[in-house]
Amino acid sequence: MYKYFKNIEAPHIWIFLIASLTYNVLYFTSSSSYIVPVPEGLSDEMDYFTDAKSFYLTNSLHTTVVLNGSVSRVGECSPHGFAYTLLYGTTQKLLNGSHLALIFANLTALLLSLCYLYIQRYSFFAKNSIAALVLSYFMTITFLQTYMSEILNISFILILSLGLYKLYNSSDEKERKRNGWIFFTCVLIFSTFRFTHVYFLLGLIPLANSKKNVFRYAGMILLGFTYVMIIVNLFAANLFHITHSSIHLLLQGGDGNIIAAYQSIQENLLSYFNCHVSEPKFIFHYKYILVLLPLLQIYFFARSNNEIYLAPFIVSAPYLATIWLLYTNEGDMSTLRHLSEVFIINTVFFTMQNKNAINYALLMLALISVPEINNEVTDAAAKRYEYYQYFSKNESGGKYNFIKKFKSDKPIITVQLPSYRTYNDLYFMPLVSDEGKPIRYNLAYLRPVSESSTFVTHYFKETDPQ
Repeated sequence: MYKYFKNIEAPHIWIFLIASLTYNVLYFTSSSSYIVPVPEGLSDEMDYFTDAKSFYLTNSLHTTVVLNGSVSRVGECSPHGFAYTLLYGTTQKLLNGSHLALIFANLTALLLSLCYLYIQRYSFFAKNSIAALVLSYFMTITFLQTYMSEILNISFILILSLGLYKLYNSSDEKERKRNGWIFFTCVLIFSTFRFTHVYFLLGLIPLANSKKNVFRYAGMILLGFTYVMIIVNLFAANLFHITHSSIHLLLQGGDGNIIAAYQSIQENLLSYFNCHVSEPKFIFHYKYILVLLPLLQIYFFARSNNEIYLAPFIVSAPYLATIWLLYTNEGDMSTLRHLSEVFIINTVFFTMQNKNAINYALLMLALISVPEINNEVTDAAAKRYEYYQYFSKNESGGKYNFIKKFKSDKPIITVQLPSYRTYNDLYFMPLVSDEGKPIRYNLAYLRPVSESSTFVTHYFKETDPQ
């Protein structure tokens, strides 16, 4: 039985590829009517959407929503930096301010990454397998019609995974050197968007098999991490003071904080591996798969002593460690979206090494999970559309007009909001005054209500930044 699955031929994969593509197209078509010009709730999606809209209106990279007044040192950007605002804002300019600009940019990036896949000199079977796995991955389906950046980052991850494998598969030293610098350049560019893409440079470690290569690849890793630290320090707002993560507690020091950090790690691990009543079944399955895939790489390395299996394991390890150590998570979809790198790099390397049984199992799970994923996302999109219809008919106009009349000689008008407000209102509030000045909304995020009352004297109080 194992030998049969191990030697699966292309027609079997084609069946899953066609099924995956068909279901994705039908799903996107059926849910496209729910694509409305507002994201959902207080989330990263809000930052991408409002910051892009602000760039379109004011040509400013500054963030429109501030958490406890925290902005970057340069550009006054959000925790995500400036790259998303620049890309999505420019796309919105090209599309004349359409709210579909973010979705258009994401889908264009996905299409370009698939084109990059198909121009590679690998077997048609391998390229179809990778395309099927990426297109049927639950994160691709889930975020296909949202304003989140996941589709964009999945595109980046696919390019980086192919680039890293291409580096290992180079025919001679000259080709490997050229592929290495191309890969390094891509990592730097993509890390300007999601900073953790720099972890891909750790996949160079197994290639350091000589003194010359040690200096070359160690220099690349050091330079890459230094670049990201500079970008984070200058262009990303610091949110460590509100994350309450184990790393933050350890940095504070003290016996109490060390114990609290240990408890935080323990809770994260239990939360990750436990099945939550409220979570869909496919989330529970993927949580274990994302740990199993790197462990399988170690198993195949032990059997073959081939260094190519070490690369995806080394790249995957810091992503899993970041989730378990850095975040206070519930092990849900918002957590797993930071692990798309683990899924894609491992599936790319398994495919290139002809581990077809693994591909077959992953595609089976993907297709079984699609109906449940469809229900989850369509329900959320329908609720968003219902809220948009209600708010636009009953609340828009007049309520926030006073902000447009606000006079200030400061470059950015700041409006402070208490932490107990519903943040959906932000999508209907103006981002630029009649004077053409950007408007920023400062949220008292993660503060007690009693403290919020001192932070904001009354609802929607207009204040000049001090």
